[in-house]
Amino acid sequence: FRLLVVDVGQQWIYKQNVDCTVEDFSTLMAINVESTFHLSQLAHPLLKASGMGSIVFISSVGGVVAHQGVSIYGATKGAINQLTKNLAFEWAKDNIYRIAL
Repeated sequence: FRLLVVDVGQQWIYKQNVDCTVEDFSTLMAINVESTFHLSQLAHPLLKASGMGSIVFISSVGGVVAHQGVSIYGATKGAINQLTKNLAFEWAKDNIYRIAL
């Protein structure tokens, strides 16, 4: 097991920030961030055992550029971008390569 591609994302909430509910926030965070986080945790032992594993996280331009009406979605993709950076630091010793597209 040498490659994991994580393409998780939902963007069905098109609302101004002030109109978003707690449920909107929790739902998108669970789908876009929590699932990605936990999947990478599960894959780590297999990627480490391969001696040269890779994870590709599919992100979005919304994670780095502001757009109207998608603040929660943008926050989730920004979280994926930061997770990628943190795992690069934490897992470098395990010879696991990470990238966010």
